[in-house]
Amino acid sequence: MQLKLKLSKIVAQVVSTNSASQAIKSHKFDIADVVNSQWQAVKDAKDTKFVAKIPLAYSYLGFKVGKWQHGKNVMNSKAKMNNKALRQAIAYAMNINQVEKRYTQGLTSRIPTLTPEQFGAYFDKKVKGFPYNLKKANQLLDQAGYKKKGKWRVQPNGKPLSIHLAAMTKSQLFRITFNNGKRWVYM
Repeated sequence: MQLKLKLSKIVAQVVSTNSASQAIKSHKFDIADVVNSQWQAVKDAKDTKFVAKIPLAYSYLGFKVGKWQHGKNVMNSKAKMNNKALRQAIAYAMNINQVEKRYTQGLTSRIPTLTPEQFGAYFDKKVKGFPYNLKKANQLLDQAGYKKKGKWRVQPNGKPLSIHLAAMTKSQLFRITFNNGKRWVYM
């Protein structure tokens, strides 16, 4: 069955994220998107009905383990981030559940694989991912030769370990990433 809408026109307007919550509360629009970071400001809006769906989007942390050369990915076995134990330790040191609760009011959730649960049979329920476990993160670093030298860890070759992290500024992801980045120095 195909429905035909009887509308004379549809008006779409771009509203800055900063003023969207006020527009929702003042009923300026019939339909509006609410981003997670604004939920606290709009959740009690009068005469408003919120319809939610679990988005098919996720954020992830990528590691530079090579470079793009002549149209191909070229792995570098000597790349700083090419150490599997280091990458796993970083993943275990990120308390995703706590950060999501703090920054997204519990409206997002950690997924253990690249395939979200909405994909049914393609989602592997047995995969645990990397739940927060600072003790395990430290054990992985110790076993891989990343020893503590004073307050900081050094690479297995004894050189200082310096990790450069890139994230988009002024985004929820930047604040979440920065929060985790501060914690990493204590591993």
